[in-house]
Amino acid sequence: MAPQQNHDKFGYPKLLNKSNDAAATVNVPIKPLHDPQTNCTEQMMIWQWDEATGWEAPEIRPYGPLPIMPSASVLQYATECFEGIKIYRGYDDRLRVFRLQLNCERMLKSSLRVGLPSFDIAHLESIIMQYGALQAEKWLPSGQTGQTLYLRPTHIGTTAALGVQRPRQSLIYIIATLLPGFSTKGNGMRLLTSPADTARAWPGGFGNRKLGGNYGPTLPAHDAALQAGFDQILWLFGPEGFVTEAGASNFFVVWKTKQGDIELVTAGLDNGTILEGVTRYSVLDLVRSNRNQQSVWQYEGKSLPPLTAVERDFSINEIQDAVEEGRLIEAFAAGTAYFIAPAEIIHHRGKDIHIPLPSAESASIFKFPSDSVATAAQSRIVTMFGWMTLGVFAQTLSAFAVPTQDEDLSVYVNPFIGTAGPDGTGANSGDTFPGVSLPFGVVKLGPDTTEMNPSTNAFAGYTPDGNVTAFTCFHECGIGGASKYGVVGHMPLTTLAGINVLDNTTYQQPRVSMDRAAVGYYRSDLANGVTVELTASNHAGFFQYTYPENTDRIILLDVSHNLPSLAEFIKSQSYSNGQIEVTNGGRRVRGWGVWRGGWGGTGINWGVGKFSSAHQNWQYFSGPWNAPDNPPSPSTPVTWGNASTNPHGVQGGPDGDDSGDRVGAVFKFPAKTTVVKSKTGVSFISVEKACAFQKEIPSWTLNDTVKATKKVWNDDVFSKISIQEPSKNETRLTLFYSALYRMHQMPSDRTGENPIWNSTEPYYDDYYTLWDTFRCLNSFYLLVQPQRGVGMIRSLIDIWRHVGFMPDGRSGNHNGKVQGGSNADNVLADAYVKGFTDGIDWNDGYRAVWTDAEVVPPPNNDPEDSTCTDNQGRCGLPDWINLGYVSTTFSSSISRTVEYSLNDFSVSQIAKGIAPNNYQKYLNRSGNWKNLWNPAINQYNTSGFLGPRNANGTMITIAPQDESYTTEGLPWEYTWTVPFDMQSLIEKMGGADATEKRLDIMFVPDLRTTDLGVGVGSGTTLFNPGNEPSFGTPFLYNYLPGRQYKAVNQSRVNIDENYFTGSNGLPGNSDAGAMDSWMLWQMLGLYPVVTQPVYLILAPWFEDISVSVGGSYTLRIKAQGLSNTSFFVQSLKVNGKPWSKSWLEHSDIAKGGLLEFVLGPEPKSWDTGDVPPSPGHQ
Repeated sequence: MAPQQNHDKFGYPKLLNKSNDAAATVNVPIKPLHDPQTNCTEQMMIWQWDEATGWEAPEIRPYGPLPIMPSASVLQYATECFEGIKIYRGYDDRLRVFRLQLNCERMLKSSLRVGLPSFDIAHLESIIMQYGALQAEKWLPSGQTGQTLYLRPTHIGTTAALGVQRPRQSLIYIIATLLPGFSTKGNGMRLLTSPADTARAWPGGFGNRKLGGNYGPTLPAHDAALQAGFDQILWLFGPEGFVTEAGASNFFVVWKTKQGDIELVTAGLDNGTILEGVTRYSVLDLVRSNRNQQSVWQYEGKSLPPLTAVERDFSINEIQDAVEEGRLIEAFAAGTAYFIAPAEIIHHRGKDIHIPLPSAESASIFKFPSDSVATAAQSRIVTMFGWMTLGVFAQTLSAFAVPTQDEDLSVYVNPFIGTAGPDGTGANSGDTFPGVSLPFGVVKLGPDTTEMNPSTNAFAGYTPDGNVTAFTCFHECGIGGASKYGVVGHMPLTTLAGINVLDNTTYQQPRVSMDRAAVGYYRSDLANGVTVELTASNHAGFFQYTYPENTDRIILLDVSHNLPSLAEFIKSQSYSNGQIEVTNGGRRVRGWGVWRGGWGGTGINWGVGKFSSAHQNWQYFSGPWNAPDNPPSPSTPVTWGNASTNPHGVQGGPDGDDSGDRVGAVFKFPAKTTVVKSKTGVSFISVEKACAFQKEIPSWTLNDTVKATKKVWNDDVFSKISIQEPSKNETRLTLFYSALYRMHQMPSDRTGENPIWNSTEPYYDDYYTLWDTFRCLNSFYLLVQPQRGVGMIRSLIDIWRHVGFMPDGRSGNHNGKVQGGSNADNVLADAYVKGFTDGIDWNDGYRAVWTDAEVVPPPNNDPEDSTCTDNQGRCGLPDWINLGYVSTTFSSSISRTVEYSLNDFSVSQIAKGIAPNNYQKYLNRSGNWKNLWNPAINQYNTSGFLGPRNANGTMITIAPQDESYTTEGLPWEYTWTVPFDMQSLIEKMGGADATEKRLDIMFVPDLRTTDLGVGVGSGTTLFNPGNEPSFGTPFLYNYLPGRQYKAVNQSRVNIDENYFTGSNGLPGNSDAGAMDSWMLWQMLGLYPVVTQPVYLILAPWFEDISVSVGGSYTLRIKAQGLSNTSFFVQSLKVNGKPWSKSWLEHSDIAKGGLLEFVLGPEPKSWDTGDVPPSPGHQ
C-alpha cells in the first residue's frame, strides 16, 4: 500500500517541519557536535497534548528553549520521563534502530506512572523514526560506518499551576546528538558498591520506570565513585545487599551453582526496583532461545557450557562467596541499545572482589550475548545457531518504516459471521456487529435495522432482513439480553414527501441487495437508490452517500434515535433529552443526547459532524418522542426551525429533563452534488473533544481511512498469530481470523473518555459480560495482547475505586448486570497467578476482590429478580457467609454457589501473596460447592449432582435437567464447573473410570429434553456448545490419565458441527467474543484453566502457527502428520523436551517456546504423566 503524500507508511501524519519558519526560529547558535554531553543537532521534535483537545500534530522545530512556564508541572513536581535510543550506521551502510517498540512501550509505562497522558505507541515509533531519519541525513551520512546518533525522547508535564495534580497539558520532545562508534571500554569496569545508607530504589517505588527522579538522587554517590577512581556505583538494596543495577545499567553474573549448573543471573522485575532494560531483555531472550534449540553451544570454535538464564534476587555476599569458591565465571553490565561491558573489580566495604575477565583464549559466555546482539544491531550478515537473524533485534529506517508483514490477513475476515440464526434471519443469531471499528474502538459505525417481531431484536443494530432506520456511531458486538446504543443517527433520503420525521417507520429503507463488509469498510444499497459507504477511526465515523439522478439529496440527523429492545422491555433503553445546533453556514453540526436504561444506566454522548459539501438549505425539527414500536400519531405536529428562529439550536427540554422532545435536523444538498460526505466525531466528555476527534480522519477520501483502519487491524491484531501451511485452507483461515476479529471488538477502550471520574488509569467500558468472557477470552488477552489484558485489569480495579464494586457486566459507564458470581475476581486472579504485576496495584486489586467476598451490595430493586441485587457484587453473600452455600432464598442458587466457590478460590490466590493470613479462609470457602452435593439426584445410571438446598439445610431432590435453580445451564453442566478442585469432583463421582463414563454421557445426542436448535446432533446433547457453562467440559478428559484423546475428539466434533463461515456460523450468542475465543483456543491446540497458570493440551488445527506472546516473544506450535483424519496426539515435545503431561504451565510458554506435536489417525494414550493440578483440593 502506497502511503498518502502527507502520511508515513503506517498512516500516521508526517512531521510538520517548522525548523526554517522565521516565526519559530530561536536565536541559538549551532555548535559542532564535538561534545555529545552538551551539543545537540540543530533540530528537535515537539509533540504537544492538551486534555481538552488531545495530541496535536508533531512538529520539527529549531533546537532551543521549550515553551513552558516557571510553574510548569515538570519543574514543580518532576512529572517527567525519558528514553535513550541509538540510531547507527550498520556495516551494510543502512540505518538501524535497536528494538524501538520496547523503548516506546516503556516510555508509555513511565508516563502513566507520573500521571502523564497515554499515547499511541505505534505513533510515537513513527515520530521517532521520522525524526531520526531526518537527523541522520546530515549527521550519519552514508559511509560513516560505526557512528551512532543518540536520540533522547522526553515527556514532560507543562501545566502551569501550583498544587499537586496530574498535568492537564504535556509535551514530548526529542533531541539528538552524535556519539562515538560501537566500541566499549577495553578493560573491565571498576565498580564501587553503594553506601549502606543510600538506596537507588525500593519496592513499590518507581525504580522500574525511566524517570528523572530515579537518576538525580544517585548523582552524589556516582560522583564520589568517579572521584575515587571507579567507573560506576553498583547499587545494593536492603540489609541482604541485593544487587540491583550498575550505575544506570542492568547487571549480570555468570556462575556455577553449588550443584554444578551454569547460570546467567540478573535481578528480577517482581518488586519493581530495577528498570526493565531493552538490552537486558534481549540478552535473556537470546540465551533462553538458544538453550531451547541447542544442547551443545559452539561459539568462535569453542564449546560453551549449557547455560540457564535466571531472574531473581541475589546478594553481594553470594558474589563474594562464588569468587572465593572459584565458581564465579564473569560479570557484566548491559545498557542502552546493546551496550554490554564486563566487570573487573567490585569494591565492597573496603575489600576488592576480583571478577574474571573474558579473554581471547576463553570460551567467554559474556562475549556470546555481547557479540551476538552487536552483530544483529550492526547488521553483519551472520546467522547464529539457526536462531538469531537480523530481524530479531534490528529495524530498518529506510522509508521511515519498520519491516511489516506483507500478507493482508484481513482478507480472511467475514464480518457477517454470527449475524443470522439457523433459519437465516436475525432470530437466535450470534448478535454480532458487522460494521466498521478499530480494535476495542469507541466508534462502531454501522446500520440500525428494525423488525417489529420481538424474536429478532437487533441487539447489535443489524439483522439480515430488517429495514434500515439509520446509520449510527455506537454499537456493541455479540450481546444478548437487551439492545444498547444505536445513537448519533444519520439517514439519507431522496424525498420528504409522505415522511414524518418524528416516526422512522415512515422513512425506513429496505435494502435492494446484501450488504457488503470488509475490515474497515461497510456498504448498504438502499431501496431509495442511495448507496451508503462507511469507515471509521477510533472516535470518529466517515459517511459517504451516493445519490441517484433526479432525486433530492437529503440527510436526516436524528439525535433521539436509539435501538429498541422489543422482547426485553424492562431492559430497553430510551431517549431522554438532547440538543442539536447547526453552525458555520450549515457545514458543521454539533449536539448531545442522553439515553436511559438498557444493560447499563444513563449515558450521554456528544457529537460533532461536518459535511464535505455546502447545503442548499437545512431545518431543525422537534416534537414528542415515542418508543420505536409505538410511533406517534400522524397528526402529531412537527416543529420546524432554522438559524434565525433558533440561533442556539434546538433542545428537547431543560437540562436534566427525562422526557425531552425528539430533536434533529434535515439537510438538503444541491442537485449537482451526487456524492455527499460527512465526518462525525463523538465523545462522552464534551463537544470540544468530539470536534477534536474528527482530526483522526484527515482525508476526505473514504479509501484512505479504509486502508488506515485495515492496517491497524493487521498490525495490532491479525499479525499476532501467523499461520504457515503448504496449501491454505480458506475455510479454516476464515473461521480463525474472523473469530480473532470479533474477539477485539469489545470491551471499548475509552481511556480519556470517562465522564464520571478523572483518573490516569486505563478505562474500558462495555464489559458485556465477564460471566461469558472470563472463561477463556481474558486469558487470551493476557497471553497474546498483554498490554490490553493488563489495561483491562487496571480498569476493573479503578472502577472499584470509584464505584465500590467491580462489574460483572458494564455498559454506558454503569455497572449493569450480574448473572451469577463476581467474575471480575477470576479475571484478576488469572493475571496474578501468571505473574502480571507491571502497572497493576495489587494491593487495591486484593481490596477489590475482598469487597466482592465480604460486602453485600446495596439493593437495586431489579424488577426481573426481587431476590437479588443484580448489577454488582454477590447478592447471596448472607447465605454464603452464614450457611456455606446459597440457599433457594435466592434465584439461581446452584449456579451462584458453584460460581462463588470459584470466586473465593480467586480471592485466595491473590491473598496468598498480598494478605497471606486470609489465604486459607478463602481457600476453605472455595470448597463450599460440596455443600450442595446431593447423592440422591440421579439420571442415566449416574448419581450425585449439585442440587438446591433450603436455608434450613434440607436438600431438594430434582431432575438434573431442571433449570429452575441455575442460570443458562443444567445441573448436569454446572456439576463440572470446579476446575480448581477436579480431584475432589472425581472422588465424588467414584474415580477416574466413573468420571469418564459420566463425561461420555454429556456428548450423547438426544439426551437433552430441549433441542437447542444448533449444530447437527450436538444440539440435543447435555453438553451445550451454544453457551458458556459448558465451555470447559470437553477438556476435562485431560484430568483422567490416558484420556486426552477424547478431549481432542470432542473439540473436533464441536468445531466441525457448530462453526461455519456463513452468517449463521456461530452456535450461540458471540457474547462479546467469548464464543469466538473458545473456538480459537481449540484451533491453537490449547485451553486455559482460568485462575491457574495452566493450559490444557488439545491438538492444533494448523501445521505451523506462530503466536506473539508476552509482548515480543514467539510461541511456535508445529503439527507433524496433521490432516482431516489425522489429528490425535501421538507424541509431544515442549521446548525440545519429550512431554507426557496433558497440560502446560504458563511459564512454559510465557516467554515464547516451541510445541512440537506428532499427530496420527488413531487415538493414543500418550498422556501418562501427572494430571493437571487441583489447587483447591483439601
